[in-house]
Amino acid sequence: MGSVGRPMEIAERIFRIGSGVVRNGFVCSGYCIMDGGQCVIADPGGVSDAEDVLTQVRSLAVLSSVSHIILHNSLP
Repeated sequence: MGSVGRPMEIAERIFRIGSGVVRNGFVCSGYCIMDGGQCVIADPGGVSDAEDVLTQVRSLAVLSSVSHIILHNSLP
């Protein structure tokens, strides 16, 4: 695992997630939006960030509560 930090709450129930590490020329800056018992992950980054992102999401909620994952760019 990389040097992943803790999720940062940027607004009520909205967390910035991601490794914060430059990998393949990109920095993962995704978001976890909590709403009741569900959460939505927006822009979780590329494959190289998956372990760090999963670790952060698990620190906020159980994975079964993820109702949607929004992918809006094509990181490697």
